[in-house]
Amino acid sequence: MKSGRVHKRILAAIALAVGLFATLCLFWYGFKYSPYRKMTENMQFNNDSEKPRYVYTDDQYLYRLKMPGFLSFESGFLYVGPADETAASFIVDGNGDLREQNIPHVDMFIWPRIFSEPEYGVTIYEEDWSGQFMMSSQGKYLPDEDMSQEDMEDARDLFEKHRDQIMDVMQAADALWGSRLKK
Repeated sequence: MKSGRVHKRILAAIALAVGLFATLCLFWYGFKYSPYRKMTENMQFNNDSEKPRYVYTDDQYLYRLKMPGFLSFESGFLYVGPADETAASFIVDGNGDLREQNIPHVDMFIWPRIFSEPEYGVTIYEEDWSGQFMMSSQGKYLPDEDMSQEDMEDARDLFEKHRDQIMDVMQAADALWGSRLKK
């Protein structure tokens, strides 16, 4: 008799675990995967790389979309950068050391969020330097609170120096993904 009760409890526990897992999967699919899936419109699936992505190119820009990992609420991103793949590349210098060779440009990463505005990050490449910055959906520099006041001012100046390029990249992202980015 006891064995029947134990068996029923084990089955109930398994059913509860399966139900909770299914609920988590549905929540993830609806709130994380599905919004990215909608953004793949007009993009081609590229399975040639180590991490399959969706890609699209126009005359100026390369667009990439990395789908979020299964049950990950933090992974996945959108990318807009120059169509020239050599804009930032690694070369071997005369000493045999690997170093980055930058062609000055700006590229952008966008992380869509479930219940809020997407997060935007921009990388500014100059010939001998590159830096990454967070920005608002309106194109305003968002300072890193861990930076010194002097570093914040330098970063803001650099951001303003490249404002036109940053806004061009934002407009390119908006042209492809448009209202699907807006909350």
